[in-house]
Amino acid sequence: MTVAGMTSRHSDTGNEAWTVRCERCEHRFRVVAVGHRADAELVAAANGWDITDQRTLCPACASVR
Repeated sequence: MTVAGMTSRHSDTGNEAWTVRCERCEHRFRVVAVGHRADAELVAAANGWDITDQRTLCPACASVR
């Protein structure tokens, strides 16, 4: 599943693994062991990621917009 810079797949442990990708610089952040996209977004946001319906930015790109 791909939505606004996020992809999901099952990890080797059977948990859902979400990868967040910055739309400007291709920086990636991986969130494992959360079952829902909304939970993965909250974890990424707590780590400085700017995620909206229109774009996904890493902390560095979000700070210079």
